[in-house]
Amino acid sequence: MRRGLFNNVKELIKAVNSYITSHNQNPQVFVLTASVQSTMAIIANRKEALGA
Repeated sequence: MRRGLFNNVKELIKAVNSYITSHNQNPQVFVLTASVQSTMAIIANRKEALGA
């Protein structure tokens, strides 16, 4: 479900539910490939950029 044109919220909800139903038929395990160090470096960089 990338981009779509929905005429109303009901259509959008139907499309989301359809996507979830089809996706859950063949679920995949999420595997995090980034290291903790790289993730923490990104967070520190973002915090600095935001002045936090």
